[in-house]
Amino acid sequence: MGLKRYIATRGLTMFGVLLVTLLLTISLVGSNMDIILKQGIVYQVRTEITENTAIAASFSSVEEFEKYVQEQIDKRTKALGLDTPWYSPQRMGFAMYKLLILDFGHATFLTSDSGSSNVSDILLEKIPRTVLLFTTATIIISIIGIFLGALSGSKVGSVTDRITSMFAVISSSFPVWWVGMLMIFYLHLRISFPCKSNTDFTIYRSRLHRCFTVSYDFATDYNRVDWVWFMGVSSTKFYGWNNAGRFYHCKKNYWYR
Repeated sequence: MGLKRYIATRGLTMFGVLLVTLLLTISLVGSNMDIILKQGIVYQVRTEITENTAIAASFSSVEEFEKYVQEQIDKRTKALGLDTPWYSPQRMGFAMYKLLILDFGHATFLTSDSGSSNVSDILLEKIPRTVLLFTTATIIISIIGIFLGALSGSKVGSVTDRITSMFAVISSSFPVWWVGMLMIFYLHLRISFPCKSNTDFTIYRSRLHRCFTVSYDFATDYNRVDWVWFMGVSSTKFYGWNNAGRFYHCKKNYWYR
């Protein structure tokens, strides 16, 4: 009975924390998101009307044109539910419900490779490569972290121990995504490292040596570098290496204390 009560209490607590987190997230982005969406509606309506010469030429005066534009803006605003304040119980409750059932709506500008504007489709399309990239980086940082932890733990107070400890503190002080972006920009400019992956799965070549060589032709076969090479080297460079110190630091404090 005690275990069941504990599980029920923990479940209710975690669900309450989830609701509070969603509420705070909606509160933080609510007002700004409304402004962005309304500005997007105005831009879309005016663009559609001005590009349609038949509709644009049917107005006899500027006032009539502006009235028609405003009517279209009001219709789209109401259709999206933006005619009520973002903090209204109806909108906040509906937004929380949509998030709980993983219905993220439709993107305004982005689409998936298949052309879908559904946010869920866009996310699902990116998950396989994200998992592949994350798995590769996790394997690399695990190997590096365990090796550094064992090496430094066996030589407490040595130069190796001090250097790795210093590297652990420094590397854990920088956000991973920020270091990743800097490494992508730097490697792309210095050694023609691809800033995005190639979707051609038929081109598989072993070019891992290029991540250590900077003297090859800057423009040679740039567009033919396969995405597997990008995945492996990029995770090693900006993700694995940045987190190696952090992983080592945790291992050392836990394993050798």
